[in-house]
Amino acid sequence: MSIDALRPSRARRWGAPVAIAALVAVAIGCTLAQAPAAPLGEDAAAGDFSATRAMEHIEAISQETRPIGSPAHAEARDYLVGELEALGLEVEVQERTGVSETRPGRTQGIAFVQNIVATREGSDPTGTLVLAAHYDSVNGSLGAGDDGIGIGSIMESARALGDETPTNDLIILFTDGEESGLLGAEAFTRDDSASLVQPVVVVNLEARGTAGSPLTFRTSSPNGPITAYTSAAGGVVANSAMETVFGLMSNDTDFSRFSEGGLLGTDSAIVGGGALYHSPLDSPENLSRASLQQMGQSTLALTRELQDADLAALQEGQDTIVATVPWGLLRFPLALELPFAIAGLGAAIAAAVIGRRRRELTVPRTLIGIVVALVSVALAAGGAYALWLAALAIDPGQASASVGEPYVAWPYLAAIAVLTVGAVVGPFLLLRRMLGQAALVTGALVAVTVVGVALAVALPGAASVVAFPALFAAVAMVVAQLLPAKFASWRVAVLALGALPAFALIVPVAVSASELGLPLGGPVAALFVAIVLLMTLPVVAELRPATSQTGERARPLRATVGAASVVVVVVALAAGGLVANAEGATLPRQESVEYAIDTDAGTALWSSRRAPVSEWSAELLDGDRRVLADVAPWWGTSSRSTGEAPVAELEAPSVTVVTDEAAGDRRTLTLQIDSRRSAPTLGVWVGGSTVLSAKVGGVELAPEAVGETWTFGLHIEGVGAEGVEIELLIEGTGPVDVLVADRTADLGVIDEFAGPEGRVLFQQGVWVSRQTAL
Repeated sequence: MSIDALRPSRARRWGAPVAIAALVAVAIGCTLAQAPAAPLGEDAAAGDFSATRAMEHIEAISQETRPIGSPAHAEARDYLVGELEALGLEVEVQERTGVSETRPGRTQGIAFVQNIVATREGSDPTGTLVLAAHYDSVNGSLGAGDDGIGIGSIMESARALGDETPTNDLIILFTDGEESGLLGAEAFTRDDSASLVQPVVVVNLEARGTAGSPLTFRTSSPNGPITAYTSAAGGVVANSAMETVFGLMSNDTDFSRFSEGGLLGTDSAIVGGGALYHSPLDSPENLSRASLQQMGQSTLALTRELQDADLAALQEGQDTIVATVPWGLLRFPLALELPFAIAGLGAAIAAAVIGRRRRELTVPRTLIGIVVALVSVALAAGGAYALWLAALAIDPGQASASVGEPYVAWPYLAAIAVLTVGAVVGPFLLLRRMLGQAALVTGALVAVTVVGVALAVALPGAASVVAFPALFAAVAMVVAQLLPAKFASWRVAVLALGALPAFALIVPVAVSASELGLPLGGPVAALFVAIVLLMTLPVVAELRPATSQTGERARPLRATVGAASVVVVVVALAAGGLVANAEGATLPRQESVEYAIDTDAGTALWSSRRAPVSEWSAELLDGDRRVLADVAPWWGTSSRSTGEAPVAELEAPSVTVVTDEAAGDRRTLTLQIDSRRSAPTLGVWVGGSTVLSAKVGGVELAPEAVGETWTFGLHIEGVGAEGVEIELLIEGTGPVDVLVADRTADLGVIDEFAGPEGRVLFQQGVWVSRQTAL
């Protein structure tokens, strides 16, 4: 039975629209099944998780910004220690020195961290279960989402566990210095994890926003055994493909340090509401109670599964592909991913062979169909990115300061969805008379399965979201082609069943990806939706098969009207996004600016990672971007917008030589650095000499080149009133150039400064520096 049959029967004519409607309903149902749970109140059963009770902890620690070393940071620590002790846990505050990984061209981060460790010993431990979240926030953010949601989820889970005696040792770990470079987790993994009963299994909780379904986007390897427990716990949203998407992002979590240290476990986060991330608007009132409920109750359920499990068995097994379906997690061995992908490609090629033998298509036309499909996907993803760039060009101020996301994203996402449908279905409708539907449909399936094979080879785990559904779609195509004529009415049903896995598995992933923000999430979501549509083309072709009897004069007109309609709808939706995110229509817009003063030169400047987005920021920043590593290495080597600033009367840090010893051609220099402004952050950079080694807080550091001017640099956070002592081993005995700077977070110390009216300032910073030769 040919795809290009002249006249469909009544059943086929009505079957295709019904099938498409059913597929859309499946996609909506599977997506809604992953929506956050309804929050429970104070009257929830004692053994249940209650978002209302958990929110009490979040509100207690999120009234002020709590970066490491701040008064609010200390108050949050004291509060959490008291609450954990009230739960009957043994609590210790571990004071450590966390050190960031060295990266060429970057100043090395250090922090004097204070990790909170609460322990409940198990009856017969096979390992140690750790529930982890970080209690510090970035400067300027209240941190209700990042990472108040993790703190609240763990505190309420610990209460709900009550007097349950676990088999395994249970540790609640609230790390410090996560925002400084995962430094609390680094210190815990380096100095403390080895003393625990092995293996150590970590359930890490995070946030990159304030809403959405918690997503388990990383697990340790082999992940097969632990995903069996996450599946049994229920309420977990996980997909192997999202780990690859996460790898494209600049964000990181404590789980990276845990994993590098050999610890096992899972990493989960909410990613919706990204416009509030790391901003003053990340407050308790803006945090989704439903997201808190789902993260908390899934954490509690997983804890109950793992606290009595044989944790030693989690080290053995195989890696597993994971996808979320309404009834739980769909899991199959990673080893099957490539065979699935190859089988899908084989089925798509078989469909092409059958079509060729029946003279429904030709090889050249099918090859063109493959190219058309790939171009359609590229147009969808590229169009999504271009649409957001165009919106930013019109109104750059609508983007948040941290991740460049608007407060109201749905009009833009709707525009991207329409654009994607047009990019895939439009070329099909336009070219089906010229090339034949069979060539376009089969070419699309071959293209999708080729992508699946390529991903399976290059990015194991990432291909599952494509390869598994593509296999079903290609096999369904072959079955539909081989149906006897008397069963032609079943053709649409077979093709729809083939497309079902794509709608059930890929569409929810696309929705999750869209929460990552328009700059990345928009194009990724468009790519996923385009792939779904390509797998659906066999059903679309059944709506109204192309015929040579239709008037040729009407075809160009219909194509023009169709394309124009897509453009009009996309433009209208994008315009709706501009209106919805206009000044005054949303939460306050965000501004980002920092101040730096060179006390030696008597000069000062404003600096921002962003270009000016308003009249206020344009008055401070001239718009010219420059790299400031030679004069302000604390801002790194990326270009920044700058502007001349008034010189405030602020004191620079002091440098005292504690010891200066020469031995041969080497010099050991011990320096005491003190902030006269009681700043919790200090920076030290050495130029003109090679630093062979350094020691801070008892930790040996590997030397690192940071730039042409400054050959070695340290960025130190959590500095107390006593300052910091640094020991440097330097090659040569000649003079050493030392640049020191300290950082506070209140631009109000600058008399001439006036904040933006009706806007919020994002991560303020005041740097004061001086240079000396020793």
